[in-house]
Amino acid sequence: MIIKPIRWSFFIKLISLALVIAASGCNQGSYKNISDNPDVYFKENYTLNELPRQVKHKIKVFNRGKAIKPDAVELELDITRTDMETMSVIKTHSIKKIEKLGLGVVRSIERRTKDGGLYARVMDISYNGIMELKKETFKNNKKIHSHFHEVRTIDKISFDISNMDVNKIYKIVYQAGRKIDEYNYEKYEVECARKNKINANFLNSTITGNAIGIMCKYYFKGEIYSTVKYWYIDSYGISIVNEIDDFGSITTYRVRSFTPIL
Repeated sequence: MIIKPIRWSFFIKLISLALVIAASGCNQGSYKNISDNPDVYFKENYTLNELPRQVKHKIKVFNRGKAIKPDAVELELDITRTDMETMSVIKTHSIKKIEKLGLGVVRSIERRTKDGGLYARVMDISYNGIMELKKETFKNNKKIHSHFHEVRTIDKISFDISNMDVNKIYKIVYQAGRKIDEYNYEKYEVECARKNKINANFLNSTITGNAIGIMCKYYFKGEIYSTVKYWYIDSYGISIVNEIDDFGSITTYRVRSFTPIL
């Protein structure tokens, strides 16, 4: 294994990022135990109406993508996370439902299991499936990330995932934080480029059309903290995660099943 030199500035900013995550879990208000009815909680809190007005306006002005049926799909995923220092491996199984809400916005609810038991629930709403507008993760029925990536304003948006030139770099710049922290939002950037195109049935035999590789780099305070490869399925108008490299671990996703919901 190649040992890379330590970038202390990166680790300092990574610690800052962790503090943002930790702080975002405070003072969010009480909520009923998510295990009671997660679907109701999800449907009430992950809608276009819940997004800040400025965010919706920015997306609406830029997004010109045509609606593609179906409106939703359900994925069954095998997820493998490898710690690159200890080489320890965690394997989980996921059932994930993705719904398209319009304007290039999608929401998803995911149930992850490990060794046959519930491991986590993940809810998010995102632009094109690559920029999280709001996300919550629940583990053991407790909220461990609360609105960490709740986007409050979008400073710059330069692309729709369905209309990208090969290898051209596109950027999104936004401010994220808790709603109550009006003057303390943190700046994030996303840089994405379109890569190779393959037959989508390579991912799973039931998927039709093309799978277009999208590589995105995520920055916090000018330092990259994650690189993610997606597949954009052009015949369905959705993107799915292929691999996440967060410089401490690598997580891969394998599509076990893909079911359109008409």
